[in-house]
Amino acid sequence: MKNLYQELLHGQDGVAMLIVLGFMALSVPMVTGILSFSGTLSKDSQTKAAILQSQYSAQGCTQYASYRLTNEDNYATNLVEGVPDVYNFDSCTITVTKVANVPASEVAYADIVLLLDVTVSLDTIDLGHLKQAANNFVDAFSLGNADGRVRIGVVRFRGSAESVVNMTDVDQHGVSEPLHNGINGLLWGGPGLVSGTNFVTALNASGVHFATGLGDRVDPPFPVPNLVVVITDGDDDAGNGNNDIKDASNHTGAEVFVVGVGGNISSGTRNSIASEATSQYRFTATDYSDLLIIINDVFSSVSGSSAVGTLITIESVSADGTVSISEVILQPE
Repeated sequence: MKNLYQELLHGQDGVAMLIVLGFMALSVPMVTGILSFSGTLSKDSQTKAAILQSQYSAQGCTQYASYRLTNEDNYATNLVEGVPDVYNFDSCTITVTKVANVPASEVAYADIVLLLDVTVSLDTIDLGHLKQAANNFVDAFSLGNADGRVRIGVVRFRGSAESVVNMTDVDQHGVSEPLHNGINGLLWGGPGLVSGTNFVTALNASGVHFATGLGDRVDPPFPVPNLVVVITDGDDDAGNGNNDIKDASNHTGAEVFVVGVGGNISSGTRNSIASEATSQYRFTATDYSDLLIIINDVFSSVSGSSAVGTLITIESVSADGTVSISEVILQPE
């Protein structure tokens, strides 16, 4: 299965897409501008019309640069990092600059559910290690300038499931107090939950956090990937077959990663939970103390799924000096 976020980037036909992260220009409401072209123009509306035309010129040039980046063979790959490519038209001057091939963790955008098994098979020491691993995972997404980029929710499960913390922004200082409070408040045996282990119920509960499926949050102007990380130490004992579990995983509207702790969870169950039966989505910890090490690999894989590639800026300056600056991320084919 293709990485779901790559599908967002490439589209169904596999063509690379350009994603605009930010746009700054001289602001004139489009409706006002359009209205000003109709009927007899006052001096004021003529001024607005001129501004609008300049803004449209700058935006049009930005769109042209975007087209070149996504459709012209080798244009993006031939850009040299830090060296502007400048070209001129009568209406504007365009400057395209490859800023960097940005590491995943610096441009990660994601909504993530931590789906944590709190069955009676854990002892109090195991539970302490589970909490520490979950807290470490949250703090790993506390990116330097990334407030609001990553949101995390926490769900606990046994034979039933319950949301512990709804989607919460991970702040840049690693505080993320509601998340840490929810994780640290987990109790041995999951009091209040039905006994046993039911992965279908658990996965359905995680999917509730993604109300409209993949891309329900469009905080930057593109859909944010939904991800689920399941940490469990046992097999399903609620009568669900592997096909039932796989269907529930597919219906979360998310990419699903699984960490199997110890030897009591079968390979078939892990394959059914994970979006793909590969090392990118499946992890094994020998015990809960080993989970503290494995969680770093999980973070690397999850942040890789929310990575978006090469950062490029497009600056368009129209003839009268109106400036349009777009910061984009490009994932080439």
